[in-house]
Amino acid sequence: MPELSKLFLQIVQLSLEAGFLVLVVILLRLVFRSTPKWLHCLMWALVAVKLICPFGIESKASPMPKSDAVRSSVESTASVSESVGELPEQHPTQQEQPSQSHGTGIQSHVMQNEPKPAGSSMILPSAVKIGSWVWLAGMSGILLYAAASAVALRRRLADAVPLDDSTENPDRIYRSHRIQSAFLFGIVRPKIYLPFGIDGENLRQVIAHEKAHLRRLDNVTKAAAFILAAVYWFNPAIWLAYILYCRDIELACDESVVKGKQPDERKAYSMALLECSTEKNANGGDCRGADRGDHQTD
Repeated sequence: MPELSKLFLQIVQLSLEAGFLVLVVILLRLVFRSTPKWLHCLMWALVAVKLICPFGIESKASPMPKSDAVRSSVESTASVSESVGELPEQHPTQQEQPSQSHGTGIQSHVMQNEPKPAGSSMILPSAVKIGSWVWLAGMSGILLYAAASAVALRRRLADAVPLDDSTENPDRIYRSHRIQSAFLFGIVRPKIYLPFGIDGENLRQVIAHEKAHLRRLDNVTKAAAFILAAVYWFNPAIWLAYILYCRDIELACDESVVKGKQPDERKAYSMALLECSTEKNANGGDCRGADRGDHQTD
């Protein structure tokens, strides 16, 4: 089979296995709802490993789909279909061995010389070929759209100004009047962007939230998760996993910020996020980080 079709079949097989694992993680999130959210993120990391790694442990008692089951069945069908036109033509002088009865010999000769339909054996390989090109087009379209969005956002942030009017700006924090939400943008040299209008205690808490994302490398892991979702775009379970993972990294970030703080400090943090959420509903933005732009590169 062509290399693209083989790759597509492997993607489909990994998608089936990872889809089952997504359901397991969702169930574990419900059962262990009170556990630290970084453990939830770790469970999603296992799904990512499954999507990347084509190897796994199989057993007869495991409900996980068997590896290479789809690919082997389709490749065997393709090999049969490819061999239909490659059979050597029988020479007219070649005759069948005489049978014990004349009637049986005629029937055997007719059955062997009857042409076999090749259309049914070509349906599955043709569907795989078409599916592989559809998969490639869909993945390319999603990634190109994400890249175009990153370029457009970068241009919109071109006139952003440093937060403290410092020439050094070691924390790489900027304000922009073109955004309504605070977020971390970039991977190689990420920057924190804040909208105007956040001041005082709210500003301090929002910056603490964005710095927690930066320490946890959420901008990197979310970018990787988005790429995986784009590769497996045809599987709704993978997109559901991506959405739930984005929620879990937000909750894990909140836990990281308030860890070890006094009750009054936790209350101040919660109130700041609540006020930002109110402004989000009014302005269509969000003051919390990692909600937009984190999967883009710098």
